[in-house]
Amino acid sequence: MLDQNDLKQIGTLIKENNKELTKEIVLQVGEFITDRVLPQIDELADNLVEVKKDLTEVKKTVTTLPDKDHLDRVAADVKGTIVAKLRTEDDKVNLLIKFLKESKVLTEEQWKALRALQVFPTVEI
Repeated sequence: MLDQNDLKQIGTLIKENNKELTKEIVLQVGEFITDRVLPQIDELADNLVEVKKDLTEVKKTVTTLPDKDHLDRVAADVKGTIVAKLRTEDDKVNLLIKFLKESKVLTEEQWKALRALQVFPTVEI
């Protein structure tokens, strides 16, 4: 490892040759930056533009997705529609069973067995 004396000697050498070294170093650093660093920065900038476009598309997609409340409302509406249709069908079947019993097509046991299979039980008064 370098001690203080070594560093001072190096500093003296650099000061003596400072003008020539500075011009050469500046040229080399400038070439390096132009050849290696700037193209990489340009590529990064292009990539960032693409990433920004992609994020904008993702944001549009996320904002158009339905939320849980909306899905719950839709599911409840569908359930209500299905229940209403099932009630109508159940009423028709119950009415048909009643007509068949009144026409004496069904025996009392058959009528009771069919009534036991109701989807929505009814209370007869």
